[in-house]
Amino acid sequence: MNFKKKLLILGSDFFTLQCAIEAKKMGVYVITSDLMNWSPTKEASDEQWMVSTRDIDGLCEKCIENGVTAAICGASDTNLDCLRELCKRLNFPLYCSSDMAWQASRDKSLFKKMCLKNNVSVPQPYYVSENPTEEEISQIKFPVVVKPVDNSGNRGMSYCNNKEELRSAIDYAVGKSKKGKFIVERKLVGEDYHINYAVANGEIKLASYAQLFHNPDGAANIYSFEYNSQKYYQQYLDEINDSLISTFKELGCSDGIVWADVMRDTTDGKFYVLEMGYRFPSALASCHLLESITGFNACKWMVEYALSIPHSLNNIKSENISSELKLGFIHFFTVRSGKIAKIEGLNKIKEFNKIYVDMPKREGSEIIGMAPFANIAFLCGDTERMIEKLKFINNIFKVFNEDGEDILIHFIDYEILKDDYKK
Repeated sequence: MNFKKKLLILGSDFFTLQCAIEAKKMGVYVITSDLMNWSPTKEASDEQWMVSTRDIDGLCEKCIENGVTAAICGASDTNLDCLRELCKRLNFPLYCSSDMAWQASRDKSLFKKMCLKNNVSVPQPYYVSENPTEEEISQIKFPVVVKPVDNSGNRGMSYCNNKEELRSAIDYAVGKSKKGKFIVERKLVGEDYHINYAVANGEIKLASYAQLFHNPDGAANIYSFEYNSQKYYQQYLDEINDSLISTFKELGCSDGIVWADVMRDTTDGKFYVLEMGYRFPSALASCHLLESITGFNACKWMVEYALSIPHSLNNIKSENISSELKLGFIHFFTVRSGKIAKIEGLNKIKEFNKIYVDMPKREGSEIIGMAPFANIAFLCGDTERMIEKLKFINNIFKVFNEDGEDILIHFIDYEILKDDYKK
C-alpha cells in the first residue's frame, strides 16, 4: 500500500497507543521508536524502530531515509524535549514551538510571574534564599508549600508548618530540581481541578473541566480519580478563565493543548492557579470518550496538527462541559516497585461499551513504586452509575507482584463522590 504520510511516535508512553489508533484511522503509516522490545503502541504500529528517543541524530537519519513527514510523542516531558529538537531539525510541524511557552510550562516561577502580570490569582509567594535568614522567615505566614520550580507530579514538594521544616523542605526541593531552584508559597486547602484548553492558530477555547480526588488516607499528590464536574464551574469562568487565556496567549501558545492545575481554597472560597502544562493533558481530557460530551478528542487533535491538518475550535462545545453525562477516570498508581507477575480482570473490563483503557506495561514488566500504571475511563449517564462502575472495576482489576500482592492503589472513597455531587 502506498501511504502518503508517515508519522513517527517517540516512545511508548500514556496516550501513544491512542495516537497510533487515531493516525491509522486516517490512513497514516505509523512508526514507533524507543528501546522497548515490545509495547502496545509498537504492536499497533506498522513499523517499529529500536532507536532511543534521545538519539536525535539517529532518528533524523532514519526519518530522512524512510520518508517520515511528521512526529509526535505522548505524556512525557523527556520525550517532548526530544520531539522539539527533532521537529526543529527536520522542519516538522511542532505545536509547542514557542520557547517562552515551553519554558513557562517547565518553570513554575516564570509561569506565575506571567499570571500575576495578567491578573490571574496565584498563591501568595514568599521570596527566600536557599539558606533563609531570620528576617526572610519572619515574613512568612505558615503553613507554606515548598517545591522545585521545574518538576512535575508534585515530586520534591513538602508542606511546612515552621522554620525547621522549611529549611529541610528547601534542601529537598533543591535536590529534586534540575536548576537547583525552588519556590515557597501559601499552602491552600481545598478542592483540586484540572482545566484543559484547545489551541488553534493562536485562539484558545476551554475544552474540559475536571475535579481531582485522592484517597483520604493516601498521599495528597496521588490523584486516583477525576471526573467532569459541574461544581463551581461558573465561578471558575468568572474568576479565572479569560485572564488565564490571556496569559497563555502572551506566552505564545499557538496550537495544540495547554492546561492548568487550579485549586479552590476553602479559606476564602477563591480559585488559584498552581501550574501549567503545554503537552497532553490529564487522562480525562486525552480520552476519546470526551468527544461524546464536548466534541473534543485530544489524541486526534494532536495527531492532526502533526500532520498539518487544519483545526477549528468551532467543533468544541464548551457549553456541554457541565453536562450531566459523566466521564469517570481512574488513575491507577503502584504501591511499590517490583515485577508484574499477573494481571486480572482486564479482559472483562474491555468488554464494556464506552470504556477506555491505557496501560503501557504488561505481565513481566518492571514497575516503580508510586508511579502511574494504568488509566481506565468510562462514560455513564449520571454520577450514581459512575460510582457503580468504579466499584466494579476496583473489584475485578488486580495487578499482582511476584509475592502475590496487589500493587495497585484503588480509589475507594465512594461517599466523597456522592457528597461532592450533592454539593
